[in-house]
Amino acid sequence: MSSRLRLAALLSLASGAIHCGPPAYSEVQAVYTQSCAVGRSCHGTIGPSPVLAAGMSHASTVNVNATQIAMPLITPGSLERSYLWHKINGTMDTLPQCSMANCGSRMPMVGGGMLEPAQVETIRRWILAGAPAQ
Repeated sequence: MSSRLRLAALLSLASGAIHCGPPAYSEVQAVYTQSCAVGRSCHGTIGPSPVLAAGMSHASTVNVNATQIAMPLITPGSLERSYLWHKINGTMDTLPQCSMANCGSRMPMVGGGMLEPAQVETIRRWILAGAPAQ
């Protein structure tokens, strides 16, 4: 085993995260359910966000344009072309068509906390793997 591969394996073990293949969509849905599709919505609706609800979220986000800008919420295989990725990471200001007036704040806002690093990593790996429905 090369020293580079050995180092990568050790870092994975140290972080407690060994990833083989893309996460199942159920893992992505669990992030949405815990952090985004909760009882109070930041998007002006009362109750859970229907866009991220179980059974609806994949069809409501993958290759579907955001309402704020002409960019898909999730572009399979591309973090840079996934508006939701920018919203999660607070990098909307890197998009030429965004301003605070039309792109708003970093998500999620409910509960005052951001996603845990492991949750962000789950979404990152899923998008890069092509955002599979299963």
